Amino acid sequence: MAPGDLEDRVNASPSGKGILESITGGVKKATSGIGSLLYYSYYTAKASLGLAAGVALAGPSALMLPFGMMAGRYTNDVIHKKKKSFKQRFKECANLGLVGGLLGGYLGQAFKVADTVGTYFGGMFGKVGYFASKAVVGVANMLPFLYIHEYLDRIFVSDHKPQAVSEKIKDNAGKLGLLSLPVMANFSITPEYLKLPVAGLISWMYGGMTSEKEEKKQEQPLQMPQQPYAQRNAA
Repeated sequence: MAPGDLEDRVNASPSGKGILESITGGVKKATSGIGSLLYYSYYTAKASLGLAAGVALAGPSALMLPFGMMAGRYTNDVIHKKKKSFKQRFKECANLGLVGGLLGGYLGQAFKVADTVGTYFGGMFGKVGYFASKAVVGVANMLPFLYIHEYLDRIFVSDHKPQAVSEKIKDNAGKLGLLSLPVMANFSITPEYLKLPVAGLISWMYGGMTSEKEEKKQEQPLQMPQQPYAQRNAA
């Protein structure tokens, strides 16, 4: 029997068609299931890596920063009525977990530097020098923090839209100015064990206040409908 004859018979039989459809459907579901498993496993590992790095650098309180960033992004989406699927939200939270964990570890080290600077100036100028110098370190740290955040996003987030830090500061100058006050207070007077939790709260506030830059639609000039040329009467 030729292979073509067997295929024709199977295709002609209703039961044969049902078997082929069920097999095809099963293969598609299995392939889709494997793809979903790999997708969620990859992003879970990605987030775990960043969170573990943050804990290693600054202790468990470093986790407050990525969770604050996640809350800020969600608040931003609610404000601007952006709807996202569970799969999109999971990917976004995983990326924020990785980047936020690393930023939390960085901030933990920045707080230690500020404390060292405060101790030095405190020995020279007393309590005023201690708190004032730490506040100055806090404000000065905002610029490198923005640069580190931007370049971590460029490295680890595939769909990140790069933006120059100077443009980001220009677009959010007023909001960054307001946030500089809690940043100064957090670096200077907040107890050591509350610094990273407060930093997480600040990141939530920043994420809720800012949004992606929307492209302005250029207005097209009005075009008058073209009139057909009048036909000349033959002489």
